Amino acid sequence: MSIDSIFPKPKDWSTFEDIVCDVFARRLNNPNLQRYSVSGQKQSEVDIAGLTQDGVLGIQCKHHPAGKIAASEIDNEVAK
Repeated sequence: MSIDSIFPKPKDWSTFEDIVCDVFARRLNNPNLQRYSVSGQKQSEVDIAGLTQDGVLGIQCKHHPAGKIAASEIDNEVAK
C-alpha cells in the first residue's frame, strides 16, 4: 500500500534531519536510530546512525529539490 503525503518545507536543515530520522525509525520499527552529530562536527558523512539486526545503519541526508540524484554521487558518498 502506498501513501502519498505532502509536508511543509522544514524551517532548517536540522529539522529535516530530525524528520528523516523519525521516518526511518518508524519505517524500520527501530527506536535505535539517532542523529549522529550536530552541525559543524566531523561526522564521516553520516547524519543518522543506529544499530539494526543486520549491523550498523548509516544515513546521509542530501538536498535534491528536483528529486534527481546521480548514481555517481551515491557511489562517492558510500566511498566516504
